[in-house]
Amino acid sequence: MSLLSIPRQRDWEKLNSQLGSRLQKLFSEKELAWSPKNQVQVYQGAEHALCVIAESMVSHFSHKRAMSFISPCGYHFRNIQVELSRQGLNVGLFKQLEEFPEEIPKGTLFVAIEKEHPVTAEKYSWEGLRDKLNLKKVYTVILSHQCDELIEPMPYEIVIHPVSASRAYALLGSRVRLKPLSVRTIDWSDVEPDEFIRSSKQKEFPSKVVEFERSPLHEGTSLFQEEQERNYDRALLYWEDIAASALVDSLKTVNKELKGVEAFYQKAEGYMQDEMAALLSQLTPAQRRGLLIVDAGYIEKISPEVLAQNVGKAYKNLKVRQKISIP
Repeated sequence: MSLLSIPRQRDWEKLNSQLGSRLQKLFSEKELAWSPKNQVQVYQGAEHALCVIAESMVSHFSHKRAMSFISPCGYHFRNIQVELSRQGLNVGLFKQLEEFPEEIPKGTLFVAIEKEHPVTAEKYSWEGLRDKLNLKKVYTVILSHQCDELIEPMPYEIVIHPVSASRAYALLGSRVRLKPLSVRTIDWSDVEPDEFIRSSKQKEFPSKVVEFERSPLHEGTSLFQEEQERNYDRALLYWEDIAASALVDSLKTVNKELKGVEAFYQKAEGYMQDEMAALLSQLTPAQRRGLLIVDAGYIEKISPEVLAQNVGKAYKNLKVRQKISIP
């Protein structure tokens, strides 16, 4: 047992500084602009970052009582929205950019947006809004699930990059100054800056992903029925008559060294049904149950045609077993 159970507050600042130096180097390698006034702050996951940052801003700018959240999904914003509403603040919720008022509401402290969908990796375009908010000196909080894609923050922007469920960092623009007290009191002494940077970029293979998704061999339905702005680091298929988790088990009998293939319900294990429904509200319960997520690197390695054949074979085997089990 430690005789000193007091966290050292400087550990957080030290970790921020170390990560900032690494990010500055990465920005330089990618020829992206980095202001010496930019700051980096680490957090225990995306929602932790959102809650701490929002509450810190509300406390610091108590005269501004309005904030807006724009996201087709909105899953990660739910808890902070509820908390801010309880405090009597004016919280605006918008599914699409078109729903957001042309004139920014008076007294708006910040607008929170999501760069892409956390499950499907569908991209959202907010470029015009970002310019507009920055010009009006309204803070923008951007949640970017693709932490490999570095974003140059505008002066009044905060970009949050989740690396895992318990690790995230925020990149603060040159005009953002936040000193959240609660984060400093956490023990960060055993945390290394490398935990916030992925060792390798998630690779994208657009042509391979599309070929696999559109193949008739797997007998599944692609989540993307037409061209959409998305990250091609994964393929998404669903079946309405089977559970994708059972399909993965069946697929393992065809390919024992199965990697990068997950059922959505397995990936979201531990979540409540309503939470999973909120993540993919556009799908029916049967479609969510039958949703399969496949890593693009695995598709490229096996080949789209071979993998589609293997998935189709596993699907047919599963259907045969279902018929046998019915008396």
